[in-house]
Amino acid sequence: MKKETTMPAKKKIYLLLLLTLVLFTACKKTKTQFTSLKSSDTHVKFANNLEKQKLFSILYYLYYYNGGGVAIGDINNDGLPDLYFTASNKGGN
Repeated sequence: MKKETTMPAKKKIYLLLLLTLVLFTACKKTKTQFTSLKSSDTHVKFANNLEKQKLFSILYYLYYYNGGGVAIGDINNDGLPDLYFTASNKGGN
């Protein structure tokens, strides 16, 4: 006959406390890196409005709904950040 080995009660309590501690520390809300600013404060007005078209559905063109992009950098070396926006279906960005 084999003797079954079980974990002692003291070890079970330590394990339970450790798991509880890990769960509570993992659920802590982290600080975000970005702050949402109103358009009236930044004076930047941009919207990537998508026109509904049959050929641009999610089944035919997967990346259509991912939206445009934005880039920030000092392109013309004037010391100010330059903003570049791209839209999914509008020209003249």
